[in-house]
Order: sequence, then C-alpha cells, then structure tokens
Amino acid sequence: MRLFHKRFLPIAMAVAVVTTVPPSLFARCGVERWSVKTGTDSDATQVRLTVAPTPTTISDLISLTPPHPIPKAHRVSPTETTVWTLDAILTDYKIEDSPTTGDSDYHLVLRDEDGNTMVAEIPSPDCVDPSSPFASKIRSARQKFDSKLTAAGDFQTANLPVRVVGVGLFDFFHHQRGAAPNVVELHPVLDITFQPTTTSPSEPVPPAGGNMPSGPRWEYRLITSSTTEALLSQANSLGSQGWEMVGVAVDPSRPDRFVGYLKRLKQP
Repeated sequence: MRLFHKRFLPIAMAVAVVTTVPPSLFARCGVERWSVKTGTDSDATQVRLTVAPTPTTISDLISLTPPHPIPKAHRVSPTETTVWTLDAILTDYKIEDSPTTGDSDYHLVLRDEDGNTMVAEIPSPDCVDPSSPFASKIRSARQKFDSKLTAAGDFQTANLPVRVVGVGLFDFFHHQRGAAPNVVELHPVLDITFQPTTTSPSEPVPPAGGNMPSGPRWEYRLITSSTTEALLSQANSLGSQGWEMVGVAVDPSRPDRFVGYLKRLKQP
C-alpha cells in the first residue's frame, strides 16, 4: 500500500496544481500593441472614461489618416484617447483562438448602411491586467456578448443591429476580415447593446446655433504590394477611376508589407 501511495502521490499533486492555476495561464494573449489594446500603456490615463462616449460613424472613423509609423506602446491622440460610440450591423463574429496567431479576442465585423466595414474587438478578461482602467468594462462587455451569442473559432453570421462603445485604435493590417481601409478599430470594446431601441447616438452633433454642414460621401480602398514602386503603380492606374492615395503604412510582418489607403467620391 505504501508503494501505491508513493507512486500516485506526484500525480495527485500535479492534478491539484493544475486545478488551481489561474485561467489567464491557459488563454493565449496578444503581443502586438497589446498594452494599448488592453489599457496597460502609460497613455491609458488620457482616455476619459468618466465622460459620455463621443458619437461617431463607421464612415467618419475610416476616413481618418492612420499614423506612420504606428507606435508600439503609445496612443495616437485624439483617436486612441477617445471613447467612441456608434450604431452598426454586427455581420460576423468569432473568437481568435488559433494556437499560433490567436489572442483570445472576440473579433466583431461591423457594417454601416453604405457597406463600409470596420472591426471591433473584445479582449478576453483573462488577458487584461487588473490594473487596467478598462478591465471591469471589458469583462462586462464580454459577459453581455456571451449572454446573446456564443463565439467559436470559425466566423458565424449574426446580422444584428448593435450599439458599440469602445476606444479607438489603429491596428496593423494582416488580412483580418472586415478591416477598415485605415485599419482603425474599436479596441477594446467597453460596452455592447444588441438591437438598441433608443435614438441612434451615431449622428454627429450640430454646432450650437447652426446646422451640421453636409459634405461629400467617400468610399475607401486598400491596396498592398511588396515594393513602393509597385504600390505607386497600382495607385496611378486606379487614379483614372477617381481614386487618390491618402496614406501609406508599412507592415514588416508580411511579404506585401506596403499598404496604401485610397479614397474617392462615392460613385452614383
């Protein structure tokens, strides 16, 4: 009997250790701009969480010029120091659970009535340090999402109207589904409401004493290439169709690392 106990005691101890390991050790968390994405960067205190979120639209956000280069651990003001709120259609969603590239985020594809898309991300609470000022709101947003939908490793279709509140972020382009031309995201999502019934907050607020001026409606396009010369050649050929280059970014993690952002007046 003593031999039996000696043989299985290490196994029992191992089981006890595994059952007491924090869940965060099993969640695969992100690396790229992760402190900014989860609020542990030194600029996180600049994000004003105590004031009402700023209404915006997908069209407005995707028209912003992305920074070059994108800072790894600092925020680009005002986009990344503002809490935004917008109404959109949640078209697709999944959990980023790839054993090699996943970061345990919920990846949400948002679309507006004009067909413009952008991404919103809800990090796993197990990947957010408790010191983050966003921690409790991220956990709440994740719970609200889970109460309505169940994310899996493959994209699922929702096509549900949502109101999303989140902090702006410029991400790197890596062929993510729904990516905006400038790869702007709401990341992290701090709140999500399914099928909101109140008046949309996403309409710009007119200035005091006057009406909001009407402006042109734009459409956007993203092109990539392995060299700057080939990127410019693409842009020049598209110029005959009314497209103009508004920004260039470099993503060294991909072979076609030069990314161009184009816009033109929306075609009738």
